Amino acid sequence: MLTVLERFGDLFISWLPMYSEAKLAFVIYLWYPKTKGTSYVYETLLRPFVSEHETDIDQKLHSLRARVWDLAIFYWQNCTEVGQSKLFEVLGHLFSQPSKATDKKNALIELQGDSSKQRPKPSAPPLPPPNTFATFFSRSHKRRQSIAKTWTPPSPESVTSY
Repeated sequence: MLTVLERFGDLFISWLPMYSEAKLAFVIYLWYPKTKGTSYVYETLLRPFVSEHETDIDQKLHSLRARVWDLAIFYWQNCTEVGQSKLFEVLGHLFSQPSKATDKKNALIELQGDSSKQRPKPSAPPLPPPNTFATFFSRSHKRRQSIAKTWTPPSPESVTSY
């Protein structure tokens, strides 16, 4: 409530001298436990108003909750309908397109002719990854895994008790 009232107060009375200091003093009055400012404001202003209008507030909150729920259901249904129709449009578009992979394969066969019986030469092996922070730790993790696989626990006879 203080924030809402502060917005309007800033518009109309911020030109008064010491307005900011008075606002700060009021916030300290509400905050400081020895002054019990919040209890006083609640008991004198807020509690009588709420107790007088409690049934109206409850009815309005109940109707607001029902309207929000109806609105959420309405938008959920609309979103699912639109999403479903767009999904079917995308799928229809994808399946109506000829496959590009088979077109490329057919074009390659036509270009190669009889030479398609020859196997393509293997390409060079890929370059090793750069030595970065992530690869350093992934390598050390692999090394720890290989050590863990080869390590065997000591036999009970070899362990001496103290």
